[in-house]
Amino acid sequence: MHLTRVEANDMQQLRTHSSESSPVLEALAGTDCQFCDPGTLEAEVYKGNDAAVCAKCGTPAAQIW
Repeated sequence: MHLTRVEANDMQQLRTHSSESSPVLEALAGTDCQFCDPGTLEAEVYKGNDAAVCAKCGTPAAQIW
């Protein structure tokens, strides 16, 4: 599947908006990772889903479908 630049931008805006509006991801962002020692969770997209993912080890702590 190939997306045009406009379609890709629209999808990114939707992902960004939904990540910002998820109270679960907002609550988890900035907390310590439970899977590695110094990691911190960040709200981002993981395998197409909005998620709280560790910035160091890349493990998702939560995903929103």
